[in-house]
Amino acid sequence: MFRSATSTVCLPLLLFADLSYACTRVSYTSGEKDGSRVVIGRTLDWSMPPFSSMYAFPAGLQRNGSAGENSLEWVSKYGSVITTIYDILTMDGVNTEGLHGGFLYLAGTDFGTRNSSLPGLSISLWLQYFLDNYRTVAEAKADLMNTSGAPRFQVRSRGVIPGLPTVGHLVLGDASGDNLVMEYLDGKLQLYHSHDYQVMTNEPPYDEQLMIQRYLKTMANTTLPGTPSPIDRFARMADNLRQAPVASTMTEAITIVQSLLRTISTTLRSQTASVSNAATVSRTMADTKDGRYFFESATDPVSLWVSLNALDLSPRGTVKKLSLDPRNGTGLAGRHGEATHEFVDAEPYVPLLANSEKGDGTGGSGPVTLPGIGTFPPS
Repeated sequence: MFRSATSTVCLPLLLFADLSYACTRVSYTSGEKDGSRVVIGRTLDWSMPPFSSMYAFPAGLQRNGSAGENSLEWVSKYGSVITTIYDILTMDGVNTEGLHGGFLYLAGTDFGTRNSSLPGLSISLWLQYFLDNYRTVAEAKADLMNTSGAPRFQVRSRGVIPGLPTVGHLVLGDASGDNLVMEYLDGKLQLYHSHDYQVMTNEPPYDEQLMIQRYLKTMANTTLPGTPSPIDRFARMADNLRQAPVASTMTEAITIVQSLLRTISTTLRSQTASVSNAATVSRTMADTKDGRYFFESATDPVSLWVSLNALDLSPRGTVKKLSLDPRNGTGLAGRHGEATHEFVDAEPYVPLLANSEKGDGTGGSGPVTLPGIGTFPPS
């Protein structure tokens, strides 16, 4: 069931050094006349086409954590609509209960050395696990540890391009406006949980982002930094959100979040100075109250939305896919409006086999194929 909500804008994962994600997340809550609706949005900043797809996953799917020996296994409790990158990782999505999540790049992430006594979960399915299993942020947080305080599973990754880490952090937001940021630093899980954590970018670690927010808030009335770096984007988004009007309808709430996302988007450019300031290639939003999921391309004339309530996401439903890859001849160019009925039956995407013993996003055995990009051996 969808309930009253807030909004969120997220960031994804790094698979390449100069070809990288660098996104922004914001959580907006409308006014009482609109039932305190939460609209969740995000930018995807990337230096080349991400060849994304939307998938509609019904409840009742048998899942395997794709981490080699002793992989985590579960059966999905809730259906979801998600967006992939290269059909290898869930980077953004919302479930039927209004839980939204996003995967963001974070340099320096370390998931820790493999502990084979713990079930392993591939970084590809890290976000999907929460969408499959939980209704709220509080529910997800309460189930991260067992009764003795030890982690219930271990997130795993591996190298894709030799020498470049496949790492990131995760953020969840629910229909009440609650937020949870999860980061692995030095092999330990760090949690940041609050209704106030409405803005997030990919860098630096979230405790430092909060320090930057407190510092720059005092400067907002006179000047704000304007580069596409994650720190500057964080400062501008936090200030824009503080000044956002109070929506009284769904249309107003969606429009306000669109404005926040478009204003913070990085313009198309021929070069990027670092891994964290690539151009914005797309934007997504989730209306957690009425079950709508929006996709807007920044490189093609495409702006679509999907109704979760019009899809069969019960255990009786089937996996469906809507390709957002313009190479596939899907006819999406120039497409605007509802696209719920353009999903077609499909198999779930094949996640990254995260079989590295190390936790820094390198290592692992066997080649990795990224659709549209090529096949890479790990280092």
